[in-house]
Amino acid sequence: PKNKTDLFDWDWLETITPAAETPYISWLQSKHCLPIYIDGVTGKGIILKPTDPAHNIEPMDEQESTGI
Repeated sequence: PKNKTDLFDWDWLETITPAAETPYISWLQSKHCLPIYIDGVTGKGIILKPTDPAHNIEPMDEQESTGI
C-alpha cells in the first residue's frame, strides 16, 4: 500500500496457489472474477475480493467507454 489508508489483504492473496512463478513474478489465477473499478480522471481504483461466486459481473461495453 502506498498510503496509510490503503488496504491490501495479503493473507487472502497468499491463499491463492500460483499458476506459475518466476524469480520476479507470481501469476495468480482466481476461479472467480475480481471486480476492478478505476476512475479515469484521478487514476484511483479499487479491486474487490469475490464475495459471492454466483455474483454476475457486467462486462464492460467498449461502445460506452470514454476511450481513455
